[in-house]
Amino acid sequence: MKKCMRTICFLSAMLVMLPSIVPAAPLTLAWEDLVPEVGRGIPVYIAPEQEIFGLPDRKTFDGSDDDYAFLLESLETLRYQQPQGAFIRPELDGKTVRIPGYVTPLSFTGEKLGEFLLVPYHGACVHYPPPPGNQIVYVSKAVGLVEERLYQPVWLTGVLRAKSIGTAVADVGYSLENATAEPYDSVPEQSN
Repeated sequence: MKKCMRTICFLSAMLVMLPSIVPAAPLTLAWEDLVPEVGRGIPVYIAPEQEIFGLPDRKTFDGSDDDYAFLLESLETLRYQQPQGAFIRPELDGKTVRIPGYVTPLSFTGEKLGEFLLVPYHGACVHYPPPPGNQIVYVSKAVGLVEERLYQPVWLTGVLRAKSIGTAVADVGYSLENATAEPYDSVPEQSN
């Protein structure tokens, strides 16, 4: 009888603790979910003294000083083409999310992708002007991102941060920490 009571007590304690042990499923976001209601949110703003991510390192740039200056000028032109006045949703800060998108590389370490931007459509920030800052997510690295699929859509899962970041090609409203990637064709099941 004592053994049975101990087992029941143990199981009851485990049931109480279960929600804190099992991580919550990530919140699946669509790009429009990153845009706050009109009159709400905080503006995407990059202070002049703020660090800019994704700038090419002159020491590793393979080209002349003129080539390097032209590259920096081209990147700055992209930034000026970005629509201004975007707002982000601070209540999403710290949430574990899952969001689909396309990768726009910012930097490589050797041949491995380092920093990149997750954007809602292929070619954003490279072939087309950058979307508004609340439609770009900065990622410093992602586990599972396969180089061969770099230009195909992916799902990224991680902890979302709602904080303005300046990059070489665009001002960004969000970043994703501890990101993991999987092919977009692995669409999550919808619960009814």
